[in-house]
Amino acid sequence: MKKLFITAFLMLTSLGIMAQEQEEQAVRKFTLMPKFGVNIAEFVNNSGSIYVDGSPRWGFTAGLEAECYLANRWGLTLGLMYSQQGQKYNSSYGMYYGEPTVQMDYINLPVLAKWYMSRNKKWALKFGLQPGLNVKSCLKSDSFSKSLDDMGVDAEPFDMALALGFGFEHRNITLEITSFVGYIKPFSTSTEKFDDRNSVTQFTLGYRFDL
Repeated sequence: MKKLFITAFLMLTSLGIMAQEQEEQAVRKFTLMPKFGVNIAEFVNNSGSIYVDGSPRWGFTAGLEAECYLANRWGLTLGLMYSQQGQKYNSSYGMYYGEPTVQMDYINLPVLAKWYMSRNKKWALKFGLQPGLNVKSCLKSDSFSKSLDDMGVDAEPFDMALALGFGFEHRNITLEITSFVGYIKPFSTSTEKFDDRNSVTQFTLGYRFDL
C-alpha cells in the first residue's frame, strides 16, 4: 500500500511539473503576423472635430507585427507598418484647385499591450503608443503635386499617437480595428503653428504564425 501511495504521488508530481512547463511555454510563446488594410485618416483640432472643408483620406497600410505572450491573458506587440495618412480638402486650397489631398505617409512602430478578453483568445483589446517617422509630405490633386517643403510648410519628421483597438481571431486569421490619435502637430510654417493632429481609424487583416 505504501509503495502504491508513493507511486501515485510521484505520478501526480510529474503531471504537475509537465503542466507547469506547458503553461510556461504557452506564456513565453512568440508569434509573427503579416497584416494589411485600410486607413481612414484626417486632421483634427484640439476640440476633436475635423475642419469644415475637409474629408477623410482613404489610404493603404501594410506591415508586420510580432507578439510575445507575457501571461495567460496578456501579450506585448511590436509592429512595423507603412501608413498612408493625411486629409482631403473638399474645396480649393489657397491657389490650388481640384480638391487637393494633403498626403502624410509614415513608417509607424506601434508598441501595444494586448489583453485577451476570453480564455480561447478570440477577442482582444489593444492599447499603447505609436511613434512614427514621416516619409512623405505633399499636396496633390489630379492636376498637380507639390511637396509641403516647396510650399513653405515644414513637416514634422516624427509623430506620436495614442492607440486603442479591438481584434477577433479565428484559425490564426485576425481582424482588427484600431484608432490612433496623434498629439504632435504634423506641420507648421515660419509664421504659423497649425493646430492639427493626425487621426486614423485602421482596419486590418492578418495571419498569425507561431515561432
